[in-house]
Amino acid sequence: MTETVAWATAIYEAVKTPAWAALQKLGFRMARLLPEENLWLLRAPDDRLTYPFCVYWFVEAMFQREEKEGRRADWFLWIEDDIVPQDDLYERLRASADPVNRPFVAALAYTRTPPYHPGIANVRQLGEVITREQWSVAPISGTHPVDSVGLCAAIFHRSLFDRVPQPWFGVLPPHKTGGMGPDAFWCKRLLECGIQPYVCCDAEVGHIGPSVLIDRASAEKWRARQ
Repeated sequence: MTETVAWATAIYEAVKTPAWAALQKLGFRMARLLPEENLWLLRAPDDRLTYPFCVYWFVEAMFQREEKEGRRADWFLWIEDDIVPQDDLYERLRASADPVNRPFVAALAYTRTPPYHPGIANVRQLGEVITREQWSVAPISGTHPVDSVGLCAAIFHRSLFDRVPQPWFGVLPPHKTGGMGPDAFWCKRLLECGIQPYVCCDAEVGHIGPSVLIDRASAEKWRARQ
């Protein structure tokens, strides 16, 4: 039986050309892989709310589609708008995921700003003090358990939204969540429910960094490095 995948890609401002081209290739491949009725391209009911609120809106869009269709999705595929995915990203994530043993698997993405570490961290909590140690190196391949991983591109089994109590993605400022952003908050919620987050290093995606302002100083600095 073919599974149903609800695909959500958030658009915060404008998609950069490399991301748009890669998302098109991924979409074309998934359209060939899945029957039309099993690939749901979600649109948020309100596209004015940015991260992390937009994640909730896309989950809500999945719920609305389920009500319309009279059936549930099997997987929720989340990709952010500054991500350049492989055209077989879904297949790599799905091969690593399992409805019972690995219901949440994220792709390997690196941070957008220096020192460009993998978006993976070890998290330790002693009383009310939470410490995060970001990985400096990621394994070459394989799927690995992690404490915290970014939501740049990830696959969620639909059952997680039943098993994990809300809130799913923290919307409080970091000083209210012990320095955790929405990604780490989601992983914390999983672990609290006895669900292990994973990262698939065979599903490595590009992460578009901040644009460079070209002026006299930056142009001369660039020429000096050549």
